[in-house]
Amino acid sequence: GVLDPLPGAWMALTFWQHYEFNADKQFLADHAYPILKGAAQFIVDTLVEDESGYLVVSPSTSPENTYVLPSDGKPYRLTRGSTYHMTIVREVLTSTLHGSQLLDVDADFQKQISMTLERIPPTKIGANGTIQEWIEDYEEVNAGHRHFSHLLGLHPFAQITPQDSDLFVAAQRTIDRRLKHGGGHTGWSRASLINLSARLRDGNTADKHLTKLLQQSTYPNLFDSHPPLDDYPLIFQIDGNFGATAGVTEMLLQSQVLTPDQRYELDILPALPDAWIDGSIRGLRARGGHEVNISWQDNALSEIVIYAGSDGVIPIRYHNKRTKLRTMKGGTYRLNSDLQSSDTPEHDYD
Repeated sequence: GVLDPLPGAWMALTFWQHYEFNADKQFLADHAYPILKGAAQFIVDTLVEDESGYLVVSPSTSPENTYVLPSDGKPYRLTRGSTYHMTIVREVLTSTLHGSQLLDVDADFQKQISMTLERIPPTKIGANGTIQEWIEDYEEVNAGHRHFSHLLGLHPFAQITPQDSDLFVAAQRTIDRRLKHGGGHTGWSRASLINLSARLRDGNTADKHLTKLLQQSTYPNLFDSHPPLDDYPLIFQIDGNFGATAGVTEMLLQSQVLTPDQRYELDILPALPDAWIDGSIRGLRARGGHEVNISWQDNALSEIVIYAGSDGVIPIRYHNKRTKLRTMKGGTYRLNSDLQSSDTPEHDYD
């Protein structure tokens, strides 16, 4: 088994993400925020101060992986403040703070969360240039481990983005090191690599992992497979199916990055592989409650159609092109490859 005190807190983020994708403030007030607040209260109450003055989860693990303790050269799992756990802590507290600000409630708790966040250990880069899996720069027992838990900040969260250049490069090196030593050998682990590569905006590598998933970890009926175990020679794990589907959508549309004015940026075709020359996708959901259709030809954007799910301004990015689209809930907006309106001029663009 794996010691993990935070699965409930992580699951609470599902309610926050539901709000992000439907922009229903009543849902936020009635359901998402109360659950998030409870998770945040649990975290604030259970964090302990370590010898460096950081507030950490203790005891802590990095799922199913072990490290070598320098003092005796033996493998251990338990530590304090693993990158995995502290990433979840940071995400829950930040989301709770954002939710309380949107609802304009719990001012005192907002201050408590902000003070706690200031004392959370940062995500660190180890001597080998990879994201540290533990709070100390320990050597892992299995360098090719199937888990990428210390990269939660890259995916599914958005704590590591291209704007954080050092961490972004370190995340790539972390994946490279895992793969060099045999990582990604289960279906769900390979699916995770599709998503991580998409967040790194590396469409060709994401496509490579998608192909390997289909070749090596997919049964003829398209169920995701797990390497055979002694008692169960054929294992179906739906993680690979759902994860691969999520990865494809991440290759075509991302909306997790918040701009300085607290708006989600729609990143169009952020990781389109060279092999996907012509194509289209309909009905993708973006944060803010928007529905997005995208078409492309000769590996380049042709058109975007946005069905607005909320009022406001949407920052939109396609490679090095950027614009801002002012929307009204229920409106339909068409943009061409230059992110200019291909509708009548009555639409308001910033």
